[in-house]
Amino acid sequence: MAENETALVDASKGWGLEDFTLKHPFSFAGQEFRKFDVRVPTGADIEAFIRGKESSVRSLVDLLVDADAKVLNAMHGADYSRLLKFVGKFLADSR
Repeated sequence: MAENETALVDASKGWGLEDFTLKHPFSFAGQEFRKFDVRVPTGADIEAFIRGKESSVRSLVDLLVDADAKVLNAMHGADYSRLLKFVGKFLADSR
């Protein structure tokens, strides 16, 4: 591979995870939460969001974050708002 050439990602293995660190860690139902792994969306995820009946950023959060809705609802409001913005960045050019 040439020096300035970028290696290709094998999309069949997914696009990876991004860390979302909480500014207000919390516990819920006996489990501690300090960060969430956010799966980088695929084209199919964005398409499902655009065509879905529920096209709020929260619907995309539910697809990409491996956390129960009750956990997300229990998190600090400032972290929740930041999470919506974090996931919303994936949509910046999709509408």
